[in-house]
Amino acid sequence: MDDIYLKAFGAGLLLIGAWFIRHSLRTRDRVEEAKRWPSVPGEVVESEVKRHRRRKSVTYEARIRYRYEVNGKPYTGKAVVIGGEVRSSRVKAEARCDTYPVGATPQVFYDPQ
Repeated sequence: MDDIYLKAFGAGLLLIGAWFIRHSLRTRDRVEEAKRWPSVPGEVVESEVKRHRRRKSVTYEARIRYRYEVNGKPYTGKAVVIGGEVRSSRVKAEARCDTYPVGATPQVFYDPQ
């Protein structure tokens, strides 16, 4: 009976590992594709650290919003990195917000399609 649980556990670990590998490869491909996207100047309109509490754990998120214009049409965005921000420590979230303070004018890369 223990052998069945051990095999099921091993199969579960293999599936989780395969998912992580697939996710990493897809993210890498998206990054390579994004390197060829055109860019325009943007303007950061919101930059704040959000605290999230779940049961006994606390995580922090850098919430950054920006606006930009492509061919005269206005857009807004919140993605700073491909794959999205990961909730993490307060120090990392504050560092991200320090990189993109309100009023900053970073280059915004956009998908032309």
